[in-house]
Amino acid sequence: MIVVAARRRTRRAPAATVVAAVLLLAAAAVMTAAVHRLVSGHWHPAVVAARAWVDALDADKVTILVVAAAVGLIGIVLVLVAILPGRRDGWRLAAAPTTAAQPDLAFSSRAVARRAARVASIRDGVIDAEAAARGRTVTVHVVTLAADRGAVRQDVTDAVAADLGRAGLEPPPRVRVLVRGRG
Repeated sequence: MIVVAARRRTRRAPAATVVAAVLLLAAAAVMTAAVHRLVSGHWHPAVVAARAWVDALDADKVTILVVAAAVGLIGIVLVLVAILPGRRDGWRLAAAPTTAAQPDLAFSSRAVARRAARVASIRDGVIDAEAAARGRTVTVHVVTLAADRGAVRQDVTDAVAADLGRAGLEPPPRVRVLVRGRG
C-alpha cells in the first residue's frame, strides 16, 4: 500500500511566485525611493519623472479608470489564488487517525491509478491495463483478447471498485473501465 501525505496547495506555485515577485519588486522600489528621500532630502529623479509622466497623461479619465480597475482586479485575483489553498490531489483515508503532527493521510492520484492498473492487469482475459485518476474518477484502459468485452469490463470494474473500497478511500472513487480488443 502506497500512502503519502496530502499536499494542501497543488497547482498554486506559479501564481504565488508571480505575486511574490511583483510584491518584492514594488516593496524594493518604495523602500529605495523612501531611503533616497530620507538621505538626500528630495525625491529620486525616477520618482519625479514617473509623477510627471502620470500628470501629463491626456487620456480620457474613464479609460484610465477602466484600465486601473482591470489591473487592480487582476492583482486581487492573483493574490487570492496565491493565498487560498487549492484542492487536494488525492483521496483521504477514512480510517486514518488524525493528530496535530500528521493531520491526515491520503493516497495520491498517481498511487490510486497504479493500484487500479495493477488490480486490473491480473484479471482473467486482460493483456494490458493502464489507469488514470482525475478528479474523483479512476479510468482504467484495458486490452483483451476475449470475445465478450462486456464481461471483461464488468469483471475489471467490480475488482477495481472492491479493491479501492477495501483501501478505505474517502470518498470512494467512481471507476470507469474502457475495454479495447486486440487481434
